[in-house]
Amino acid sequence: MERDMRKLFTELALFYRTLPREFIVLVGCFGGFSVFSWCSALLVDSRGLFILSWATAAFGAMLFLSRLGILASLSLLKQVRNPPLFSLFFVLRVALLAGTAWMIYFIIGRLHVASQNLPQGPLRMAATIVIIGAAIAVFLVLMRNARVRQQAVSFLRRRASIDQNALSLSLQNNNHVPKMKEVVKVRRTREDSLEVPDDAKSDFALMENAGVVKAVVALQQSVMGYREYFPEREDLLRQILYSLLLKEHALISGEKGTVKTTLALTLVKAVEGARLWFQQIGRSYSDEELFGPFDVKRLREEGEFIRKTDNSILTADIACIDEFLDADERLLRELHSVLFLRRFQRGNQNLERLPLHSVIATTNQDLRYVVSRHEKRLDATIDRFLLRSCARRLQSAESKRIVDRHDKTRAYDQLTQNPPHKISFKDVQLLNRFLEKPDFIVVPPEILDQYHALCDALRKGRIDISDRREAVCRRLLEAEALLRKSNRVAAEDLAVTRYGLIVVGQEEEEKAFQSALEKVRKS
Repeated sequence: MERDMRKLFTELALFYRTLPREFIVLVGCFGGFSVFSWCSALLVDSRGLFILSWATAAFGAMLFLSRLGILASLSLLKQVRNPPLFSLFFVLRVALLAGTAWMIYFIIGRLHVASQNLPQGPLRMAATIVIIGAAIAVFLVLMRNARVRQQAVSFLRRRASIDQNALSLSLQNNNHVPKMKEVVKVRRTREDSLEVPDDAKSDFALMENAGVVKAVVALQQSVMGYREYFPEREDLLRQILYSLLLKEHALISGEKGTVKTTLALTLVKAVEGARLWFQQIGRSYSDEELFGPFDVKRLREEGEFIRKTDNSILTADIACIDEFLDADERLLRELHSVLFLRRFQRGNQNLERLPLHSVIATTNQDLRYVVSRHEKRLDATIDRFLLRSCARRLQSAESKRIVDRHDKTRAYDQLTQNPPHKISFKDVQLLNRFLEKPDFIVVPPEILDQYHALCDALRKGRIDISDRREAVCRRLLEAEALLRKSNRVAAEDLAVTRYGLIVVGQEEEEKAFQSALEKVRKS
């Protein structure tokens, strides 16, 4: 209830901020004249002035309601895209203003019959003021409606042009069918794009010429170089490495004080050349802080609720979200489309193909109990994270001494401000483009059969693996082969699928995976 009331007051404040100054002055003049007439009527005991005060107050209210009609009709027009309907609203508002002006003129013309004690001079002066004010109001509203109608027609034309261009682009993309090749050669052009000639000889030559080996080595050294600061967190670092390679998201859970946020924020800020975004969310977190505030100027001029997306997650390449599962379900549903579909649609604002590359989310909640506590309403959101892990407390005394030493020297504060091992976002994008090439990494049929058998064995061990997760986790095999600087998946690469098939760090699932992997290898 409190959140709904706050949202209502926010919308009212936005509406009042869209009122033009001349409109506010005009309505204020009518209100002031109404109060003046009412006070004068009390002094001279004139029924005519009482009628005049109520008439001017009613006219001011009509003007205010007419302004409401402008925003409502424009918003309705943008939804149904029906110009005749907008014209109908326009005619009704003009008729309303004209009828109100005629009513006031008729009342003032009859005042000399109702009021015997009031001189005709003040009466005519009051009537003249009201008529002139009504004429000015009608003129302003007509000009306002003409401008709004012109903007609406322009909007419809732009929208039609955008839809036509999108249709043409879609047809062109459907006509282009890429040819799959087992052996390709890629060279980098001036625009940093990838070309695929037909005369390729070896994939190792491809990697050398395109700088893939250099990018792979640099990326592994940068990410895994943080092991000295985060002992017993190698699995988390490797998951973040795979998330960058595959353009996927990682979810890190665990108790408080397990340096989840520090690790995630350090790796995010280590990425150079990318637009970064970090935010800690909670129950009281609003969508304006996540997706950006409304553009008040555009709302005033065009009546559209469009958000300013600068410095929001909608324009970020790499993002870090702390306390992800503490957000309410409404906000999580809105984030679902942004994170996993790379799309944001709210009213008239429709953003396709968001630049979001990877998100590292953290939470203090145990993933084993979150789904059951929310009656599986969050199951789909959690399942969409390809890489899930649980940060356990440190086990060895040596690891604890390393953390104590870094904590005393405030090394963790310096890590989040200026990470020592930089990650080139261009290298990340280059490797991701290679992995998205069809059949660039060859997966032998026998290894693919072993992978599906592994998934079936995990299901028999009561590990919930959806069909979507089974299909997406297959890409981990290709990423591991690329990290080995090979174009072919090997049998030992099956072990890397644990980073996607289970929640890494949960003992029960770890044991189930090792048991299933041994059975598959023996068969």
